Amino acid sequence: MRILFVLLFTAITVLELSATAGQNKPVRVGACISRAGDLAVQGTMYAQGLQLWAQQVNARGGILGQPVELLLKDEPDDPSKMAQAYADLCGPEMASLILGPQNTALSLACLPMLQQAGMPGVFPMASSDVLWEQSRGLAFGVQSTLSAWSLGFFEVAARSGIHSLALIAVDHPEGGNILKPALRWAKRYGVDLPFQASVHQKELPAAMAQAQASGAEGLMVWCPSRTCRDTLLTIKRLPWKPKAIFAASEQGSPEFLAAMGKDAEGVFTAAPWTRRTASAFPGGAQFVESFRKEFAREPNHYAAAAFAGGQILEAAADKACSLDREALRQALVGLNVMTIIGRYSVARSGMQLRQFPLTLQWNRGKNEIVWPEEMRTAKPVTGS
Repeated sequence: MRILFVLLFTAITVLELSATAGQNKPVRVGACISRAGDLAVQGTMYAQGLQLWAQQVNARGGILGQPVELLLKDEPDDPSKMAQAYADLCGPEMASLILGPQNTALSLACLPMLQQAGMPGVFPMASSDVLWEQSRGLAFGVQSTLSAWSLGFFEVAARSGIHSLALIAVDHPEGGNILKPALRWAKRYGVDLPFQASVHQKELPAAMAQAQASGAEGLMVWCPSRTCRDTLLTIKRLPWKPKAIFAASEQGSPEFLAAMGKDAEGVFTAAPWTRRTASAFPGGAQFVESFRKEFAREPNHYAAAAFAGGQILEAAADKACSLDREALRQALVGLNVMTIIGRYSVARSGMQLRQFPLTLQWNRGKNEIVWPEEMRTAKPVTGS
């Protein structure tokens, strides 16, 4: 009898230890990040935003009672290598939760890997509408879509008495996707688009001359972040002086204006988030303070979007009460939650519906928020 009791006690202890080990098994959150070349700054900010989120979620007890472990893979800016890296992350012994890479091209490359594995992913960075057209309901956006980035400037232009805009995409990977949605905003605000073109950098002076000849009063220009500074310097030195200039990159980053000094004066741009709006959303001011303390630098919108992506994954797992892929997908579709950059709510395709970009203007050495009005830090200034 005593031997039977000992054996029974041992079996129960083993089961308890196994259950405890299972509970303490980390929840792996995977993402592939490029931290070299043109993507170095955004990649580092992306990683640091995720690291801060992981620290905080673990301080709260983790996800579903299990600690979070980040599985960040450093990959080159190469779509084929990025695709293979996400195929590895989707393997049975790898990540339970997935975050997408840094831009649309890399995101489109990894999308088939998620589809093959039936793995939903939250995409903090990618914003091109084409991603959601191809996502099959597995890619869930954090930021507003690319088609909405010019919305605020159209309203600013219309209210400033600017009735016509020229729209030029310069060596932009999403040139065609930029031109099409502009027609919708132009119609809404009664603004004419007499000149639209997608050109190479060397063709810009000729395109500007054509834009001026079209009678356009203002200019919107889209270009890759690495060439935005050179594009704007070219525009500023040409004879035509539009009443207003809007310039944006594929990631909506306004940092390129800071490098231009006085040449950036008066230029409008767009961004999904700035530190000046952090306090408008729950936990936003605390995020900025914690980021400064942890990394001794100011966070930008890449870091904020990454942190928000982590918040969304955490909320989805809590709603699903599971890490099952289909349960997570359904939770992400129906989720309605506030993050540090605003509300998350998506269409069935995963396209973000509740976010909107800020319209900024470089004014007297500062990036002022000029739209929407409830967040405005300065009035927009346009030419006569």
